[in-house]
Amino acid sequence: MASTFPLVLLRKPEEFSFESATARSGPLATLVGLRDHGMINHLGIASGPIDLQLKCLQTDAFDALISHVPYNLLDRAAEPLIENAVSREVAFVNGAPFTGRLLLDREGRSTQGMNWERGPARLERSDKMRLICAAYGIPLAAAALQFSKA
Repeated sequence: MASTFPLVLLRKPEEFSFESATARSGPLATLVGLRDHGMINHLGIASGPIDLQLKCLQTDAFDALISHVPYNLLDRAAEPLIENAVSREVAFVNGAPFTGRLLLDREGRSTQGMNWERGPARLERSDKMRLICAAYGIPLAAAALQFSKA
């Protein structure tokens, strides 16, 4: 009896061209074939810039999307991506609910980030959110996760 994988991800699609990934003999066709033969239950995509993720969703080949495009208390850049995924009944997993460490704690905070700006205004906003949450006895990280889930 053959094993079935519950979810297989096409990871870091930005590392190859969309055309080569979606070619007749490309990785997407191979993964869809494995799903069609019952070896994969669900096919997902992970990472990539928002325009590439939107393009991938248009193929209607994916069941799930793990995105690091920010959608959190400080940044809602992934909103169009979420709307598109929901309209296609694609599961959306938010890989960036905390904007780095800004919505977790004060340690290690800086104005430098990997894929987002952590300018002074953003630091000030996260500090204000932290104070408001503290007044109600709620950790900022909990509020950030709750927002992300909603």
